[in-house]
Amino acid sequence: QFRHDKSARGGPHGAGGDVHAPGFYVHAEPGRIYVGAGMWMPPAAQLKAVRDRIAQQTADWRRAITGKEFMAAFGGLSDDAAYTLKRPPKGDEPAQPAIADLKRTSFVFGVEVRESAARKPGFIDEVEAAFRAARPPMRFLCGALGLAF
Repeated sequence: QFRHDKSARGGPHGAGGDVHAPGFYVHAEPGRIYVGAGMWMPPAAQLKAVRDRIAQQTADWRRAITGKEFMAAFGGLSDDAAYTLKRPPKGDEPAQPAIADLKRTSFVFGVEVRESAARKPGFIDEVEAAFRAARPPMRFLCGALGLAF
């Protein structure tokens, strides 16, 4: 059973309640369970920091989001067009190797889980395993923002 303590302080990362900081996420409602992580709609300064790090460390970013364990758990980053610019950000060249990721406005990933799976005794262990699989991109995102992981 999931419980949300509204009196808790901190945010997904403990970054002062900032919902835009990198974080792990479980959403549970009747008929829908979602397990995910990442960084949703960060403010301009944080978004620029992440994009800059991706541009500077493209190979590290690629390894983080294409690793075997990560791909098995999440299938990659969300490809939701709502989280992607139509054109490259100002100053980024369309031919830049990581341009698809530089056009992102969110760096999120997750998986829908059947409600029946959430009722099984091992569900929390499965969530923990998914969060472990999310470590490489989460470490990268936190590093881009100078946050401890």
